[in-house]
Amino acid sequence: MAVIAIAAFAGLSFRLMTLKTTSPHIALPAFEPFCSTGDSLCLGFADIPFSVSVDCGQEAPDLVALVDGQPAPEALGGAYPDYVFSGSFAVGMHELVLQVTDSCGQTAAETLSFEVVDCQAPGVGWVFGQSYWYYPVNPPHDVDGDGELDYGAVEVQGEDFAMQIGMDCSPPVTYSIHILTEVMDGTDIPSPDQSSIFVTCLECSYNTIVRIYAWDSVYNPYSLQPDSTLGGPNFVFHDAQLFVYDLFSICICEIYFTNISGTIELDYEGVDSVQVILSGDANSMQLTEQGSFSFNNVAMGQDYTITPYKNDNLKNGVSTFDAILINKHILSVYTIPNPYKLIAADVNKSKTITVQDIILIRKLILNLIDTFPNNTSWRFVPKSYVFPVLTNPWFEDFPEQKVFTDLDGGTTNADFVAIKIGDVNGSANANQ
Repeated sequence: MAVIAIAAFAGLSFRLMTLKTTSPHIALPAFEPFCSTGDSLCLGFADIPFSVSVDCGQEAPDLVALVDGQPAPEALGGAYPDYVFSGSFAVGMHELVLQVTDSCGQTAAETLSFEVVDCQAPGVGWVFGQSYWYYPVNPPHDVDGDGELDYGAVEVQGEDFAMQIGMDCSPPVTYSIHILTEVMDGTDIPSPDQSSIFVTCLECSYNTIVRIYAWDSVYNPYSLQPDSTLGGPNFVFHDAQLFVYDLFSICICEIYFTNISGTIELDYEGVDSVQVILSGDANSMQLTEQGSFSFNNVAMGQDYTITPYKNDNLKNGVSTFDAILINKHILSVYTIPNPYKLIAADVNKSKTITVQDIILIRKLILNLIDTFPNNTSWRFVPKSYVFPVLTNPWFEDFPEQKVFTDLDGGTTNADFVAIKIGDVNGSANANQ
């Protein structure tokens, strides 16, 4: 508030005139929690913009910032009327007080809380596999709740696969263990509650791939959980091999073994580094070498599925010439010669060949995309499959797995034809 005096001279009267000024004002936008950077000090960078308005004086107002009761002048930046409060702060809740004083000595203050959350997954060193053996169940009873009487079993802990724990800002770290095929088919949604699994004596030996999760103890609102919800602990996972053996002859079984082997070829050349997944009565995974794979000592009389997978090096074999051939095919001035190349031309996996496939190839060449929507870089069809209509591979749903029911003895072949998506002219390198 300002007071102006008007003096009296030569009989003239005078009066005091009061001019009212408003107090300073601090405007703060809404903001979300800030993330830690994952360093060893567990600090996160906070960045809070704000503006100040004053009604008295022409000079810039004085600003003071207090964080958790301590002055923080180095955290203030900017110039009147727009400022920013920023700095690195420990994980947790913090109280910020912003105070402004104008030239008339009027003050205003705002108090707010901000949070730095731990957004860093635990650092864990893993082992690539663990071996166990069955122990007798006395008296025999159903250990794992599947309705079958169990004579031997072993409990496998997820933490057995953790070799060492690195820095983590939100201990303790806990572990869960899951069968990989059950995670992939959606029958097991990983959560921190499943710290162990029981493997029972339904066969003389057991070999599968497990997925181990390490979970910290924080609630991170930005962490996408395995069940697709947002918010929960930070986590990291690792796939490892699990072996269980009947060293003490506890299991009552008489099993004969055989092999499942095959080749995966692109235009008669073996394709390297294809993930070949064996699922069913046994679970395992191999990478092809020069297109070949072999699963040995597979129990006979059981059901199995072989599934190849490869989704890397998207540009391999894809060029403008492929887009030209697809365009000519659409215009009926060129015919793509076989069902495998027709599938390769169906870049968006729509079961048709359209201009949209050409657009995706062009975007890939121009580095505008790095994945094909709804499709992988490679697809695979069992070599034994015969297309009913060679000019229309989508006449029926063609298989992309090889299924064996009640597996016979002897070496069983599971050969596949590899298809490089987007490569219509056959220029892809099978070794990339």
